[in-house]
Amino acid sequence: MSTLADIILSFCISLVAIGLISILIPAGSMEKPMKMLTGITMFALLITPFVKGDIGFDFLNQTKNQTQEIQKTSLKRALALSQSQMELAIKELLYKNGIQVDEIGVYMDISEDNSIIISQISISSNFKSQEEKQVVKNIIKQELGVEAEVEVTDKGGVNNGT
Repeated sequence: MSTLADIILSFCISLVAIGLISILIPAGSMEKPMKMLTGITMFALLITPFVKGDIGFDFLNQTKNQTQEIQKTSLKRALALSQSQMELAIKELLYKNGIQVDEIGVYMDISEDNSIIISQISISSNFKSQEEKQVVKNIIKQELGVEAEVEVTDKGGVNNGT
């Protein structure tokens, strides 16, 4: 856009200069050649930026950059939404199976093909035994079909087996 503004500015300045020159030239024999010179100058001013290749419209680059930013933002929002939905689904699934959970953490990544991959699920609660932890892992892997690492820890953060 700055290139276009520069072209318009130089065109206007040239118009003013040509106008002043045409006012100063006396009427009569110099009037006809002056009109021709004015026309040629105006034509040259209009064509020069195109011939030089100075016009650099970055509309395509700006659109491409904006599109990439929008895609990144939408992927981040989709990732956050997917994480919260997965946490809610796990909490409901465990609640239906009679298991109370204090904290659920779902860690996701975006792959190269822009698909969302669950990398780890972390669950903490007051589990009484190792078997109860294994039951939680099995429920999540079987019911949700998750291939991610499922880490089940006691509420204090003690991991008695993954």
